Amino acid sequence: HDHVVELQEGQALLHALLIALGAQHVVDREASANLAQNLYVVEVQKPIGVVDHNGLALTEREVDRLLGAFDPNESELEMRNKLMIELLYSSGLRASELTSLKVADCDFENGVLRVTGKGSKTRVVPCGRPAFRLIRRYLQTARLVLAEKNPRAPWLLLSKSGRKLNREWVWSVVQEAE
Repeated sequence: HDHVVELQEGQALLHALLIALGAQHVVDREASANLAQNLYVVEVQKPIGVVDHNGLALTEREVDRLLGAFDPNESELEMRNKLMIELLYSSGLRASELTSLKVADCDFENGVLRVTGKGSKTRVVPCGRPAFRLIRRYLQTARLVLAEKNPRAPWLLLSKSGRKLNREWVWSVVQEAE
């Protein structure tokens, strides 16, 4: 019972923070209000709130397996694939949003991504510190190699030939990780 009370208190604090950030125009006011309205307490005993492409909740073990599937020290592609999985997990991006993400969309100072989604609407999405650490490492190493054939490519995640990835490629990486 204590954990539910703690979660409800945390929910109230997060709700207030989202409303305040929207009111101060730090994040989109409508988006923060929508997020604040849709907060709810989950039971701790249930699987963590990650859903696969079929709409099924993943267990903590399955999430750990996905996050550990690629070794960023192995190769540039392994690092890129690890970053893809980390970004999908930590930010909840759609595959199409992930592939459209540009280097300039990564706001390291505020820990957010500027994402262009459905209807060409831009939203600000918080992203975890591990993901931002990996983005920084990827930009300093693997992406430099992947961008050799297309050094002006604006996209964060690149193919071997320096091109933009498509959402089918993202899902093939997720399936490989499973």
